[in-house]
Amino acid sequence: MRALIVEDNALESDFIKAYLGGVGIEEFITTSRLDDALATLATRAFDLIVLDLTLADSTAEKTLQRLPYRDWE
Repeated sequence: MRALIVEDNALESDFIKAYLGGVGIEEFITTSRLDDALATLATRAFDLIVLDLTLADSTAEKTLQRLPYRDWE
């Protein structure tokens, strides 16, 4: 399984990776900026996305507005 972690605090990112590694996530892609995360989402698929809503380059409202919509059905 692959996870995208969007977190601008390195300590918190490491904690998330350690926890998820313990529950079977095998591959991690990490970024600290929303723009980088969106670029990554355009080219790769993920089983799980962990998203910090208080990133340095975006507010929570702007982050949620910029997330791509996917119809999972």
